Amino acid sequence: MVKFSNTDKKRINQAIQLKNQEKYEQAIQLLKDLLPKYKDSPALYGLIASNYFLQKNYNDAAVFFDKTVILSPRSESVSLGLFHSLTELCYNDLAFQEMDRFLSKNEPNYYKILIAELYKGISIEDFNEEQIEIISKYYKCYVDN
Repeated sequence: MVKFSNTDKKRINQAIQLKNQEKYEQAIQLLKDLLPKYKDSPALYGLIASNYFLQKNYNDAAVFFDKTVILSPRSESVSLGLFHSLTELCYNDLAFQEMDRFLSKNEPNYYKILIAELYKGISIEDFNEEQIEIISKYYKCYVDN
């Protein structure tokens, strides 16, 4: 577990305030300045990723969510962030691989909602066979039980 200094906690809180004010670029810069000191902090990478996502910069969001997943593989919110970033980039195969990775090892909360919505909307045009198989498998496990 990464332990932040009091000064750096203040900087992180300032970045969160900037994010809430939709000043994403300033928040990202403030957080990135802390990365050399806390390179193993999933919190920093996740905050940076969420700022990029809110900017609709899905490529950088995916990069930072991916690093966060490596540091915190059991975080459902981070996995969902990566999933949604990848789908926005039309990397659906990678998105569904991430969904499968997370769900094969963890009990979901929010993925249940996503799976139910995807299952209701399944059509041949929207998903390939492998993606439909993943949705159906987890729908049976977590939603239709």
